[in-house]
Parts: sequence; structure tokens; C-alpha cells
Amino acid sequence: MLEQQEFVRVGGINNIHVDVRIVCATNKNLEDAISQGAMRDDLFYRLNEITITLPPLRNRRSDIPLLVDHFLEKLSILYGKTRKEIKPETMHLLQAHDWPGNVRQLENLIKQIVVRSDENIIYDTLKGPIPSQGRKGPFFEIDDDDYTLKNKVDHAISEVEKMMITKALHKTNWNRRKAAVLLDISYRSLLYKIKDYKIID
Repeated sequence: MLEQQEFVRVGGINNIHVDVRIVCATNKNLEDAISQGAMRDDLFYRLNEITITLPPLRNRRSDIPLLVDHFLEKLSILYGKTRKEIKPETMHLLQAHDWPGNVRQLENLIKQIVVRSDENIIYDTLKGPIPSQGRKGPFFEIDDDDYTLKNKVDHAISEVEKMMITKALHKTNWNRRKAAVLLDISYRSLLYKIKDYKIID
């Protein structure tokens, strides 16, 4: 049916033409699955006409405000709730999170906010203990006169990115293409970040 766009019903004698588009999604490496016998290669090659590789949410943090806006609109209508906007400092916290569950995890968190009308759920779920004054954390320090969440979050993200890129470059002996694969980002994006963070060998 996938190849010829027609099929015969069980017990039937006439070919039935179909005009459909099949969209499949997976978080597995299907080529590895084929080699392990967990995926039929003939099915894979029939489905694999056009492939769109979608990076994990942690690698496209700029999408998070758009997704949050979409989920707030959709879920507020679904549950009959008055839509509320997310505070800027809360949005920065959402963008700083790594989202191991990707978009589904983000949607589930927004659903809790909408249903319970409580934005503080985000802080309870994502935010760890606040460091004491002057205490050094792994990526930044809370100064006595600087508690601006946006500045701290932006700085923490930059420090983590710089650290991970440096480690990947050392691991691959400064082979930037291999490092890009290891980091799961585009080669062009890696070159930009190396220049932006002034990372040198």
C-alpha cells in the first residue's frame, strides 16, 4: 500500500486506490534498530522518503516562549480557564531548564499551571534550592547586591554551553565536526558559539 498506493481488502478482488500521507515520529535511531533486528528494513526505506530531524528542546530554547504561548491558549480553552500570561522571570526559568522529556514534559507542566491556576508550580518543579549569599554554585555566584533572575539564568546558560563545548572539543581533539555531532548541534552553530565564547585551543 505504501509503495503502490493501493490495496485489496481481505477476501476482496478489487484494488482500492488510496491517497494518504503518512507521518511517523520516533526518538529511536531506526538504523540501529534495523541492525539489531528490531525494525524491518523494507518498511523503514518505504517510510523514509523525507526526514526531518528535530533537535531536543534544550537545543532550541528560543522555541520555548512560542510553545508556552501555544499551550496556554490551547489548554485554557480546553479546560475553560481564563488565560494568564507567564511572568518574564518565570519564562527565563523555563528556558534555563534542560527538559529531558522534551515538548511533552513542557506541555504537561503548562497543563498543571492552567488547571490549578498557579504559576508557582514551575518554581516548585524546576527550581532547586536558592544558594546562600556569597555561596558559589557550579556556574555562578549570588552576590549580595545582584539577585536579578534573568541575568543569573542567562549567565548560567552561557557558562554551561561554554563548558560543554570545551569538553567536547577536547574529547574530539578539536575536530569541530565531530564535536558538533557529539553536542547534537549544527556545525555552523558550533562555529558561532566557539567564536562568541572566545574558546581557543
